[in-house]
Amino acid sequence: MYRRNGVSAYRRYAETHARWHAETGVKTWTSQTLIGIVVGVGLVVLAIFLGEGVNGFKPFLNAEAVLIVMGGTFCALLVNYPIGQVFSIFKVLKKVLTSSGEDTSEIVTTFVNLPRKVEPRVS
Repeated sequence: MYRRNGVSAYRRYAETHARWHAETGVKTWTSQTLIGIVVGVGLVVLAIFLGEGVNGFKPFLNAEAVLIVMGGTFCALLVNYPIGQVFSIFKVLKKVLTSSGEDTSEIVTTFVNLPRKVEPRVS
C-alpha cells in the first residue's frame, strides 16, 4: 500500500473524511438512508416472492449459516476493537438515527456560485 511519511493512503483518507464530518456537522446517515435500505430489502424480498413464492425463502432460512456469519462477524469485531467500543455502536446508531438534519441550502448556494466566481461568463 502506498505510504507517505509512514501513513497509509487509506488512513489519510479516513482521517480527512472524519475531520470533514466533524467540521461540517454533516451526517452520513439520514432518514433517506434508512428508507433506501428498507425499500431495497423490500424489493429483494418481493422479487424472491414473485419468482418462487413462499418456497423461494427456504434457502435463506438456514439457522446454522446465520450463526456462522453473525458469530464470525462479532468475533472479528472483538479481535479488532475493545468490547466497550463494540457495544458503543448502539449509542452511535441512536444518535445518528434520531438527530435532526441540517439546513444545507447555504452550502448548495455556495457551490452553485463557485463557477461564476472562477469563470464570470458562466451563467
